[in-house]
Amino acid sequence: MRSMRPIGLKVAEDLIDFRGRSDAARAFAGSQLEGAVALYNMLARHKFAYLADEVGMGKTYVALGTIGLMRHFLGDIRVLFIVTRENMQIKWRKEIKNFAANNW
Repeated sequence: MRSMRPIGLKVAEDLIDFRGRSDAARAFAGSQLEGAVALYNMLARHKFAYLADEVGMGKTYVALGTIGLMRHFLGDIRVLFIVTRENMQIKWRKEIKNFAANNW
């Protein structure tokens, strides 16, 4: 992985809009932005990070936000998604499209 430099919330906020179109999305927007920046910065510093939280807390969007930041700052990175169940594969495809359309 090419060299990454840590970033601040303002930099990420200028690139990602986690607010979305619903009240539910707006409720999690701040914590998802903070999570994406924290995960990005962990990867920048340590080249390794975990993302874990309770069901329904927005891990998918935090991961997609982090990937978006990496693509922005590193350019042509490649990402491998390992998703074991078909229903989760369908969910991830849908969420990637939604994220690209509504948040990036």
